[in-house]
Amino acid sequence: MTSLFLQAPPAEMADLFRSEGKIYVVLAVLGILFVGLAAYLIWMDRRLAKLEKQK
Repeated sequence: MTSLFLQAPPAEMADLFRSEGKIYVVLAVLGILFVGLAAYLIWMDRRLAKLEKQK
């Protein structure tokens, strides 16, 4: 019974991206989105902290 849970289904899309080299494009886009979101959150935190100090 536990052997059914250990076998993962084949990831055809991931294999296709890997074989064509597009996986690096996907990872780059995800990385850019993550860095952009983190930069936005840091900027917003600093802006809010500045407003809190003024009050």
